[in-house]
Parts: sequence; structure tokens; C-alpha cells
Amino acid sequence: MLIGFNIIAMANLVLLSIILLFKKPQTQANRILSVIVIYPIFAMLLNILCYKHVAEQYAWVFYLSYLSNFLWGPLFFNYIHLMLQKPLPFSYKQLIHYIPFATTLVFFIWLNFQPQAYLHDILLRTQQDDYPWQFLILDYMTMIQFFCYLAICHRIVRKRVRVIKETFSDYKSVSTQWLQEYIVIYAGLGVLAFFPVIIDANLENFLIYMPIASLGTYYYLVSKNINSPIVFTPEALNLITQVEDKKVCPESKTDSEVIYEDKISLAFKLENLLMEEKLYLNSELNIQRLADKSGSSVHALSRLINNHYNKNFFDYINYYRIEEAKKLLADPYQQKYTIDSIANQVGFNSRSAFYTAFKKNTNSTPSEHLKSLSNQN
Repeated sequence: MLIGFNIIAMANLVLLSIILLFKKPQTQANRILSVIVIYPIFAMLLNILCYKHVAEQYAWVFYLSYLSNFLWGPLFFNYIHLMLQKPLPFSYKQLIHYIPFATTLVFFIWLNFQPQAYLHDILLRTQQDDYPWQFLILDYMTMIQFFCYLAICHRIVRKRVRVIKETFSDYKSVSTQWLQEYIVIYAGLGVLAFFPVIIDANLENFLIYMPIASLGTYYYLVSKNINSPIVFTPEALNLITQVEDKKVCPESKTDSEVIYEDKISLAFKLENLLMEEKLYLNSELNIQRLADKSGSSVHALSRLINNHYNKNFFDYINYYRIEEAKKLLADPYQQKYTIDSIANQVGFNSRSAFYTAFKKNTNSTPSEHLKSLSNQN
């Protein structure tokens, strides 16, 4: 039963890898992900061999399983950068990511040159209660690396999502957020997968937790990767880079004084511009276009929205859209239109984005808001 479950999981991971390899367009991110997806197969194969008490006859499976674990982190790190369209140029500093892999490789080379009796004994003990301390250290190294890379990648994605929300007003431009959610889910299922290592290194637990964690996370990642691709136009990417660069550079005293002195007049001009021309109705509105209209810089406008309104650009524009939607919902002449139609009229290109923004700004859904208006009448 347990072995069959693992074999099914392994077959599904192979299928996911093949789908990614042949999916068009064939991007470098997809190719890296197709390799990442098959890594758990080696661990599951090792667990099956240990369960059948024949693992000591297949030393190469040990090598592949542990070495692939230590390649996962650097590859996932590169995958995240490629998905965010921030490819890493080669530098010798990147070699630091492969130190755990190189250390493990040296250990296995040393182990392979030991007397066959010693090698057979240490591999045999991995299937018994007398778990070798060398492999226990490797397990803990794997676990530490796993959570460290997830924390680093989560921070990278979170920073990019924050910049995007301070730059664009449309939902598609912040679709990067699913990567952030995925990493959190992955960490949670990672705890499930590593639970036996921490509490009880029982092989049957590994045979249950590993397939569940692997299939759950990679099915989610591959489906999101296919159905919600992250694509930025050159113009959008250039704007994101500008905003990121401004955040990296410290604000000068002169810049701070100018923003402080002009923020009231800029805020007044901005609100008049939005109310009169209703620029927020354009779903493709971004901070650069609004800055051009207001005669301000992206940097000054971003700081004004952040500090004066205590919002990012995305939430700031959505506030005006929701206010407009509330007027339309209350207008008897608009009752012939569906809620989705009204969402489209006020600048939302996604039903889910409209409902999320409406709930955030009113603490109710559009349907609940309509019902409350009916009750008042």
C-alpha cells in the first residue's frame, strides 16, 4: 500500500516534469522547474529501498538522493529570480550556494573509497534504529538549507510584490503574489515532510509524508506556473527597476525637503486630477502615467501616497475605483448591469480583484452592499 502510493507519486512528478519541458514557450524558468520537480523522486526511491531492506545494495541511490537535495536550494533560488524576471548574472559569489553540495559530494567520494564492509555496514544501519550520525547530519543540513532558502526567496518575492503594488493598479501586474503564497504553503508542507526527522525517524512516516508534501506543493506550483504566468512588458519592467532603484538609494535631504514642502499642493492636485478626469477607470494606469499627468516625479508621487495616505499605489487607486463602484451600485439606472460589468467599468479586469478590493474597503462584498442598500430603501 505505502510502496504503491509512493510509486504513483513518483509517476505523477515525472508527468509534471514532462509537461513543463514541452510547455510553450519553453523558458529557462520552466526547464529549471522541470528538474526541481523530479528531485523528490530520488528520496522516495531511497525510502522504498530502505523499507524493503535492500538499500545497502544501491549506494548510488543514496548519493543521488542527498546530492539532489543540496542542488534544490540553488536551483529554486535561480527559478524565483527568473520568474520575477531578475536573472542572476554569473559571479563567483554564486558558488557559495553550492558549498553544501560540494561538501556532501566529498563525503560520498570518501565513503566510496572505504572498505566495502564499512560502506555496506553504514548503509545497512540507515534502515535500522542505529541511524548513522553522518547521515543524520546530512538530514539536518538538508532541513536547514530548505527553510533558509524558502525564507530568502520569500523575502525576494515580498519585496518585488511591494514594489509592483506601488507601481501598478491592475490585478495582472500583481499576479506575482501567488509565488509568495506558494512559498508559505511549501514551508508548511515542508514541516510535514521533515516532521519524522525531528520527532521520530520512522520510515513509514517518510513513506506517507514525503509523497503528500511533494505532490501537494509541486502540483500547486506547476498549475500556477502554467495558468498564471508572470510576464512584464519591457516598459513595465523598466518602471519596476526605477522604483526599486529609488528604494535602494537613500533619500537626500534636499529631496526630503522638497517633498515635505510640496506634498500638500501635490496631494490637492492629485485628488482633483483623479476626481475630474477619473484616471482610475483605466485598468492599465500606473504610477508613471499618473506622475506625468500631475507634473511630478515617480519618486515624489510614491512617497506622497505612502506617507500622506498610508497606502501603496495599488490600494490608493483601488479606493477610488471602489468609491465609484458604490455610486454605480446605488444608482437605479445601473441596476440593469451585472456586478461584473460594473467592476469592469470602474477599472478592474478581474472579478476576484474587484471582490477583494471591495471587501477590503467596505468590509462587505458587492452583493452584501447591494442588499444593505435595498434594506435602507
